[in-house]
Amino acid sequence: MDETNQRTYRSGFRRTALIFALGVIVGYFLTRRSGPDFGESKFDRIECGMTRSEIMQILRYYSGDYSPAHWICPDHFVSNGDPGGIEIKSIGISASELSDLERRDMDRYATEGIRFGQQVVTREVWSGPNHYISVAFDQKDHVIGASLGEVIPPRYPPGFFRQLRWWWLNL
Repeated sequence: MDETNQRTYRSGFRRTALIFALGVIVGYFLTRRSGPDFGESKFDRIECGMTRSEIMQILRYYSGDYSPAHWICPDHFVSNGDPGGIEIKSIGISASELSDLERRDMDRYATEGIRFGQQVVTREVWSGPNHYISVAFDQKDHVIGASLGEVIPPRYPPGFFRQLRWWWLNL
């Protein structure tokens, strides 16, 4: 190759490398989705006796799972036995008391056929990529207990390229 061909070849290679790098950067920002964080600062504002609408004003979202989509419906097997989160702190009634109330509601449903809205306690969960907040309401829609937990992401899929894709989506 003569000198002009080498220069043209090098500038074409540099241009291609630059376009590729820009594509990777743009792709990163287009695929990066940071959901709402239901962290400690929001949890500390929740108090027993608050209404459901006051909780909605604090959290600013309807209850639900705001984790990344590939966590909610992964394309690989994730066991139900895998932990979903670790409770950090709670207020109001304990988890065992809340479970007892829910169990009584289920027993009443099975024996008496209670309808939706007649249960003693309802629980709603707001789950984000880092934390979750679980709030229990009584029949009058007042908070009787709440807990904050740290979310544990699902396990990585098998296979190198699937793990690489999973890693990319978690950035």
